[in-house]
Amino acid sequence: VIRIWNVSQRAPLDSIRVAAVGFHGISVMGKSERCLCCFKDGSVGVYNVHSRRWEHLSEVGHTETVFDCLFSPVDKNTLATASYDSTIRLWDVSKTPMHCFQTLIGHQGVVYCVDWSPDGQQLVSSSSSAQLFIWDVRRGTKQAVMVHSEAIIRVSWSKIGTPLIASTSRAGVLIITAPADGSTVRKYKHPGPVFG
Repeated sequence: VIRIWNVSQRAPLDSIRVAAVGFHGISVMGKSERCLCCFKDGSVGVYNVHSRRWEHLSEVGHTETVFDCLFSPVDKNTLATASYDSTIRLWDVSKTPMHCFQTLIGHQGVVYCVDWSPDGQQLVSSSSSAQLFIWDVRRGTKQAVMVHSEAIIRVSWSKIGTPLIASTSRAGVLIITAPADGSTVRKYKHPGPVFG
């Protein structure tokens, strides 16, 4: 169920039933009325709240919950998903239903997060086994960068300036990494786990 809220009111303005399975995550796409939805059954989709219809919906591709999904910054038809099943999948959303055209395998444990490099040529991914991988999307190859002692919950590729990757962990650490060689640029300690 998607609930539409006015934050100054106690009850939702509207509730829209969109799927029979539970959501794991939902995000509004820019300033549009479109939502990118991740489901517990391993599927993903783009839902238009205004027209109340699916613009894109995958068949179940992952075998477990999808934790994160993000469109390529250079190709509006390519979507990357991260899953509990230890894989990353790349989807072509121009097809109906959405088509998985590449599966990136190599993580051991839950893949929590993905982010694209600004040029869309690489992905960074994080997992419950404290692994951070940088993927060459065209080749499907990875560079392992082990920078945390516990599960890496979130990763983010810098969008401007010097190429850097920020990653946060259950150990309460934020690490800034140089993607070119995997070296640690800065490290910050928080008093508790860092989830975002």
